[in-house]
Amino acid sequence: MDRRVYALVAVVFGLALGIIGNVLFYNRMLGLSVPLYVLLLTAALFAFKQITGQATLRRNLWLFVPLIFFAVMVAVRADETITFLNLAAVLALTMLIAHYFPLANAFDRDPLAAHLIALIETGVTTVFMPVDQIIQSGRWLRQNRPLHGRGVSSVVRGLMLAVPIVVVFGLLLASADEVFAQYINQVTALFQFRGVEALFEQSVIVGFFAWFACGGLAYAVLKRPNARYVQVGDQAAQELPTEEEAPAAPKGKKRAFTLNLVEAGIVLGSVVGLFGVFVLIQFAYFFGGQSNISLDGFTYAEYARRGFFELVAVSMLTLALMLWLDYVTIRQQGTQQRIFRGLALGIVALTGVMLWSAHLRLSLYEEVYGYTHLRLYPHVFMGWLAVLYGFFLLMLFRVRPNVFSLGVVICVIGYLGSLNLINVDYTIMRQNIDRYRAGHELDIGYLRNVSEDAIPALLPFYLELPEDAPIRYGIGQWLRREYMVLDGQRGDFSVIEAHAGRDMAWALLSAADGQLPEFDPNYSLPYSDTYADFAR
Repeated sequence: MDRRVYALVAVVFGLALGIIGNVLFYNRMLGLSVPLYVLLLTAALFAFKQITGQATLRRNLWLFVPLIFFAVMVAVRADETITFLNLAAVLALTMLIAHYFPLANAFDRDPLAAHLIALIETGVTTVFMPVDQIIQSGRWLRQNRPLHGRGVSSVVRGLMLAVPIVVVFGLLLASADEVFAQYINQVTALFQFRGVEALFEQSVIVGFFAWFACGGLAYAVLKRPNARYVQVGDQAAQELPTEEEAPAAPKGKKRAFTLNLVEAGIVLGSVVGLFGVFVLIQFAYFFGGQSNISLDGFTYAEYARRGFFELVAVSMLTLALMLWLDYVTIRQQGTQQRIFRGLALGIVALTGVMLWSAHLRLSLYEEVYGYTHLRLYPHVFMGWLAVLYGFFLLMLFRVRPNVFSLGVVICVIGYLGSLNLINVDYTIMRQNIDRYRAGHELDIGYLRNVSEDAIPALLPFYLELPEDAPIRYGIGQWLRREYMVLDGQRGDFSVIEAHAGRDMAWALLSAADGQLPEFDPNYSLPYSDTYADFAR
């Protein structure tokens, strides 16, 4: 098939996705529209694949799983930070899929540098590729002129006959059924332009989505220079070699800087010694309990706070150091390899103890001062940092090529996925409420920093508080304000704006409307010192 026809199809698909993008996103809140658009984009990609005859490497298709997950979570979590991270993940995964979709390269076998280059290449090429597609499709249209003379007049006459008939029948059916009439109103509302300014804004949105959809689809299927494909156009599919049959990778350039085992061993041994002394102190002081901390001017909680970020930073720097040493150290098979791995294993073990110490420190600080975003996010991060160390060990023992690069991708996806699954705002509020029930203070001023995701935890707590509780009024005012905002948003509600988090919060508050206080415009949440500077 002529490549110019492919270009025409890419332009048509892009224009259709541009119009759909305008319908889904113009002047609307994010919700069901995001996973719906991602699914439509995925369907368009596979449709374009069938049209062009392009084959794909099946082992790369797993990237669609986290893509769909993060797109769906945009319509589930109301936390603005989580929403931003989800959208960033959707964008990054879409770019990676577009890059690897037609290639014979296995994503999980490529190094991390190749993934970063893929993101940059996809972003830059997608911006400029629609220009070529438009030029190619224009040439085909000029040459073939599929709609000339009588064909154009036939289309015009058909539209002139069909439009009034559809309008009349639609009006009659709408008059006959109120539910049908409501759906008709929602559909027609999608295409109501309120003045020239709105028309210009929507034209820009259509152009934006159409441009990048066209460029992305073309980049994901059409041929690129210096790339090995599974299949391109009408060519026969390539037989991919097995790992045993594949030719050996060419040797890279000679490294500008190398170390022998003695030099690397001194570095690793010094780190092992330093970490060993530190871990002994941890057992003697921190793991031994509050009675062993005798430093003047330090409380147990302050001691915990002081070391958390430092320990996490040391753990990350240690990982970078060992990756560098593994790369630059020249060692022979056998004894030298075992010595290097033994020292590296010692450092990993000691770093694991420090990560556990950091976990205990942060848990203690949360127990004393409560939960915040800047405590929960690092807490989850530490768990996935430990998993990343596991991938480093797999790399150290050469279990498979570029396993650490795959581990970085998995840990990033896992970290963002964990934040979505634990529902950050709900967890923070639930934990702080549990602390309050255990006799600790509750800082209602922190409600300024949480989203509607916290309402399922906060509303039951508010309803069970005695009326004379000091914090009841402030919580009630926050809930009332959130209900007013959510109720106002539903005035123009559309199904494509459906959002599980916001909709659940509205349903709960609506059911408890009679038990919420009247809105007090003069009330504002207090600024409390319950959470120390560590949380800000």
